[in-house]
Amino acid sequence: ADHDISEPQHGLLAGLAKLPELGALSIQASAEGPRNAEAMRFAVAAGPLRASGEGTLNLVDQRMDLDVTADAPSMAPRQDVSWNGVSLQAHVHGPFKAPDATGQVRIEGLNAGALQLRTFSADVQGNSGSVGLHATLDRLRIPGPKPELLQSAPVDLRADVKLDDPLWPVTFALSHPLVSMQGNANTGGELGGALTINGPALAPFAAIAGLDIKGHTTLNANFTTQGSTTKVELAGVVGVTGGKAPIPALIGDGAKLGVSATFAREDISIERAQLDGKILRISTNGSAEQGTLDLNWKVTLSDLAAVASTVTGRIEAQGRVRGAADNLELVADATGEAGTEGFPSGPIKLSARLQGLPGAPAGRVDARASIDGSPLELALALQRGRDGALLGTIERADWKSAHAEGNVSLRAGDRLPQGRASMRIAKLEDVERWIGQAVRGSVVADVDFAQSGGRAQAKIQLDARNVAVGDTHMDHLTVAGRVDDPMTRPKVALQFTADGVATSGMIGSARLQADGPQEALVLKLSADLHNVADADAQVTTTATLNAPAKQIAFSALQARYKGQTAQLLAPARVSFGDGLAVDRLRVGVQQAVLEASGRVSPTLQLTASLRNVTPDLVKTFGPDLQAEGTMSVEARLSGTTAQPRGTVRLNANGMRMRTGAGRTLPPTNLVASAELEERFARVDARLSGGNQMHLNASGRVPLAAAGPIDVHANGTLDAAIANPILEVNGRRVKGQITLDVAVTGDLGAPRMNGTAKLAQGDIQDYTLGAHLSDVEALLEAAGDTVRISSLTAQAGPGTVSGSGTVGVLAPGHPVDLKLTARNARPLASDLLTANMDLDLTLRGQAATRLDAAGKIFIQRAEINIPNALPTTVAVLDVRRPGQKAPTPASTSAVVMGLDLAVDAPSAVFVRGRGLDAEVGGDIHVGGTTAAPQIGGGLDMRRGTFDLGGASLNFTSGKVSFNGAGITQKIDPTLDFEAQSTSGGITAKLNVTGYADAPKITLTSMPDLPQDEILARLLFGTSVKQLTALQIAQIGAALASLTGMGGGGINPLMAARKSLGLDRLSVGSTPTGGTNVEAGRYVSTGVYVGAKQSTSGATQAKVEVDLTKRLKVQATVGTGGTSAQGATPDNDQGSSIGLSYQFEY
Repeated sequence: ADHDISEPQHGLLAGLAKLPELGALSIQASAEGPRNAEAMRFAVAAGPLRASGEGTLNLVDQRMDLDVTADAPSMAPRQDVSWNGVSLQAHVHGPFKAPDATGQVRIEGLNAGALQLRTFSADVQGNSGSVGLHATLDRLRIPGPKPELLQSAPVDLRADVKLDDPLWPVTFALSHPLVSMQGNANTGGELGGALTINGPALAPFAAIAGLDIKGHTTLNANFTTQGSTTKVELAGVVGVTGGKAPIPALIGDGAKLGVSATFAREDISIERAQLDGKILRISTNGSAEQGTLDLNWKVTLSDLAAVASTVTGRIEAQGRVRGAADNLELVADATGEAGTEGFPSGPIKLSARLQGLPGAPAGRVDARASIDGSPLELALALQRGRDGALLGTIERADWKSAHAEGNVSLRAGDRLPQGRASMRIAKLEDVERWIGQAVRGSVVADVDFAQSGGRAQAKIQLDARNVAVGDTHMDHLTVAGRVDDPMTRPKVALQFTADGVATSGMIGSARLQADGPQEALVLKLSADLHNVADADAQVTTTATLNAPAKQIAFSALQARYKGQTAQLLAPARVSFGDGLAVDRLRVGVQQAVLEASGRVSPTLQLTASLRNVTPDLVKTFGPDLQAEGTMSVEARLSGTTAQPRGTVRLNANGMRMRTGAGRTLPPTNLVASAELEERFARVDARLSGGNQMHLNASGRVPLAAAGPIDVHANGTLDAAIANPILEVNGRRVKGQITLDVAVTGDLGAPRMNGTAKLAQGDIQDYTLGAHLSDVEALLEAAGDTVRISSLTAQAGPGTVSGSGTVGVLAPGHPVDLKLTARNARPLASDLLTANMDLDLTLRGQAATRLDAAGKIFIQRAEINIPNALPTTVAVLDVRRPGQKAPTPASTSAVVMGLDLAVDAPSAVFVRGRGLDAEVGGDIHVGGTTAAPQIGGGLDMRRGTFDLGGASLNFTSGKVSFNGAGITQKIDPTLDFEAQSTSGGITAKLNVTGYADAPKITLTSMPDLPQDEILARLLFGTSVKQLTALQIAQIGAALASLTGMGGGGINPLMAARKSLGLDRLSVGSTPTGGTNVEAGRYVSTGVYVGAKQSTSGATQAKVEVDLTKRLKVQATVGTGGTSAQGATPDNDQGSSIGLSYQFEY
């Protein structure tokens, strides 16, 4: 028999096959010969596709011998079906039930709708009744939301079938990195088999359902078929190890899954379906027959914290769903316990009875619970109106001071209901445990749902009063306005008002108006603030927000503060969708302009600059600042904010003060740059100030708190550059400083190396009379320590030198310094001049405790007491009402220990206000600077007191350190006494008390009036016998004792200094005349002097100190016999003897 079928393109057969572009079709087939050797041939042509086959067929013995080939180039027989190439070769030989078969199939670039693959290849091998298939699907794309799921690796399929077995058993295996399946099935007769599925990674499959979970699964399935009924048993384990909460916590790593179901055509019967997870347990049973669902279900949550971390407790719900798919009835009941952090657990009971689900629900939901010890009651009712609208009523919603109510209706086709819902909370503190923050106040909110002009509309009104959250308080907050089409394309018109806002000491109000759709929402903000760092501030801005695109465009921005105005110079846009980016931001303040453009995060691609910054801009925060100059900063950055790259440059020119002592300083210029390289920066800086300062620094510094550092600094500095500031306080310095230092190591533990030199130095303090000249110093840095390698200076006729180390970078900052002086005169003024030797050390830890120790030997010192001290003005601590008290100055935690020995055996002269005395002794200073302990004192060697023109000799004197003066500071105590005896009456003058408040008293034996005592002291006679001139002298003496009178130049003191004398005084003789005494110490403890009176008498005097109280005195004079009232101290004749002083 021969058959020949053909049709043109777009023919009937191509249409029936739904392959309209298959092309012209031609089929030729023939069969001839006996039944036991029938020869067969066929040839098929469909467009460019070609297929052919030939062989023999033995129908008697059921054997065959057949060869088939097919080949097709690139074709697209249908719009959604195409391939790049197809090839087929097959050979079958032998019995029908046990043939020997070989074959290969290869398809390139198959595209069948959503199913696509790059290559399909299959090999078939069979003999003796077994046929095996091995196929590979490369770059397979499958239908669904994740078509690329299996594309990363080939899908491998293997199957074997036994054709000589009546059941035709098949074993198969499919493997892919994401899933593997193994199974077997009987395909002859009743279908049945088993299947095992292993999924090592659930995440890709969960993404198809829009879930974010990670985990694994192993499932075993068995199925049997009898007629039209199929029974399926499924058991396995599902493990969820990660992903979006709360699914991992609910299911856990070993949830058991079990299903037993029967499928009969379109009916399903579920005997058991159960998931036993870590916290979640779901079970159900029921049926879906003839379109009607009848399902019993039960859900248990053993720990509610898995759903909400702030909630504790458990809940169990069960119920039934039945009815047609478009008219379901739901019965649900739930019981359990729930609580939150800070709330004790309380019972929960919920019931729901709903009909007409899902399209036309009706029924009610009731809930009761105890939260924070207070009952919660909720009742919602749903019903159908006559017009078919769904009516919803909040019948009851109460908890503590919170109450809600409402009535809404939803008509068919509407997306938004109509009606009103209200809520009020009289005491916001009731909910502070819910939000985890202290809150006070009250709030009332109403929402009206309506239709306006065919559009849904929600009108919003919110009113909150006396709201306090943390340290922020608001007297009144309101939100008013509407939202059109809230469910489709929302367009808002809302106004937010906040009055009486107070936070961190600031108070004020704010207004925000929002108008427009979410793609172009116009925002207008204004804020008026007070007490912002003791000043007012105002902020206004206008912007347009594109919420879907996450962009905001600023068209205006203005901020006023302390007379300064910052404003937006041009429109700017900020994007915050994928990170943060700014576009053409330009803000100006005075002549300063800030510009920025580019991306800030997640990657950094930013160009920014700050130009024309002047010190006047800083006056906002420091109004007393009067300076001039300009500064600019430019930056070009890339990388990320954590690891930036790019360049930053800083220029400051002509920086100087316009007022004060700093106005005479030269202008300062700074040029600095930094090349950022992710984790570190290469810096280069140059600082100059006229011709007196040139400093440079360059190197590499880390951008984090730790990392390698390598910076070198050098330059020169003329110390005199600081004189315009120092001279205001009476100080002056000179000298050239040369710096050459490198800092290396790690920023957390840097190391130094280099030197700092001072040459031709000169330091003066005119107020103290201190002067060091020819100062030369060399400081050497090594590691964490700075060593004073050499320090020398000239102090008057002597020298000062120092050495030691300071661990400036070492833990605790150890200090070990030594200071030595020989015959040095560091102080020389009208008040104090001293020559001394000293050996001092300073050791310890600068961060905790330092100890100063050593010896000071006073060779010679002159202390001059001025006639009057400057007036002391009390400074009152005045504070206005409401003004806070100033913060007390913090005291240093460093303890300064003292162990100083001061040795001044003699030649310490104290002069002034009539006093001319020499003292000497030993003083030891111990303890600490906070609580010093001073021992020893100074004893008078000799002394006189000039009172009213008469010279009184002190008979004893001592300076001790045993208390604090009226200023509560260390103050020596005085105890000096001068006396005179005449006419059987002893008159005494005592100087006692603290040095900052001495007391001068007059006493006598027997007791006499003060003027009588002065007469005895000054003139050796009674006040009744005084002349008018002598009475005037007593008045002058009283003025001197009380500190009154002029304080002009003392010519006697000036003459003594110019002549180089230790003593030069004018006194009286017993006869009422006047004498002059002059002398000096020729060596320690040996005094030589001379006295000349107006009567012509001359006397030479020598005193030798043998001990503290015992002296040898010798005088040689030209005077006559002793006058009445003369004493050994004022006798003008000749004498020799011993003098011993004691107190009785």
